[in-house]
Amino acid sequence: MIEITKQDKFVEKPLDPNDNGDWVNAGVYYIETCDIIDLIEIKDDFGVDIFPRLLNMDYDLYGLKTPSELIAIDTPELLVKGQKGLEIN
Repeated sequence: MIEITKQDKFVEKPLDPNDNGDWVNAGVYYIETCDIIDLIEIKDDFGVDIFPRLLNMDYDLYGLKTPSELIAIDTPELLVKGQKGLEIN
């Protein structure tokens, strides 16, 4: 089952694990409106800067909830580990 819901807040790495429920930011973004490109600054982070900024400006953001297993690739080490996990024997 896949669930798409409108987001009214975005919390990047919440201190309280219950604050964001069972959601995880998988880092795949579909941006329909091109005018947000002008709102992005050089060192902006989507979770820390861009998503909260867009929500404050009343942009609609949606989350896709899926039972699929996600693989963290935040660091070079995690990327290598994830690639090994996808290898076919």
